[in-house]
Amino acid sequence: MKFIVSKQVQKSLEKDFPEEYFFEGAQSFLNLNKAKAMTLSYLIIEDNILENINILNSMQDKNPHLKIILYYDPIYLKLDKVLNLPVSLPFAKNNDFEKFLDFLIVLKRRIQRNPIKKNFYQSGFFLDIEQKLLTKDLKQVRLSEIEFKLLHSLMLRNGRVVSKQTLLDEVWNYHLFTNTKTLEVHISRLRKILKKNFNVTPIQTIYKTGYMLEI
Repeated sequence: MKFIVSKQVQKSLEKDFPEEYFFEGAQSFLNLNKAKAMTLSYLIIEDNILENINILNSMQDKNPHLKIILYYDPIYLKLDKVLNLPVSLPFAKNNDFEKFLDFLIVLKRRIQRNPIKKNFYQSGFFLDIEQKLLTKDLKQVRLSEIEFKLLHSLMLRNGRVVSKQTLLDEVWNYHLFTNTKTLEVHISRLRKILKKNFNVTPIQTIYKTGYMLEI
């Protein structure tokens, strides 16, 4: 877990996050060797210190499993554009900073905890946690970290309704927030993957509640 933020934001975080949590800029991360970059799970980035917002794509290339949390100004950077970037969690600056800080502190405490401990098999589908692979009938597809965790959470409750809040908490440690736009985008992507690769459409939307997987 590292930060790439302005000095002003860093000052607000210093009480809970010491100096070693901060990169001086985007290039500091990009200059890391591949092995060191791959050890990072979360990168919290403030939009206004990036010369080019598309540098986020280079960061994702450096570590495909990296989860980027973007702290952005919605006046200058619209949510639709943010969701087209490799951003796992968007957080708008017009929201309560204390709430954002609370989330970061909880994330810091839980960063080493991974709820997925072993490979998982159900109804002909096999999830490989090491490779993030979904396999069925000898066909394989590699999932992103978010897609993998999302599918795992749904498969654990196959045939049952899973609330949006449960998915936000399990997949993103996102229990302090109620914005579900990010979840909806990733559900849509997961549906497309399942349809394209396995010709199945097992994820149902349960109105005002959440989602249900039936396989």
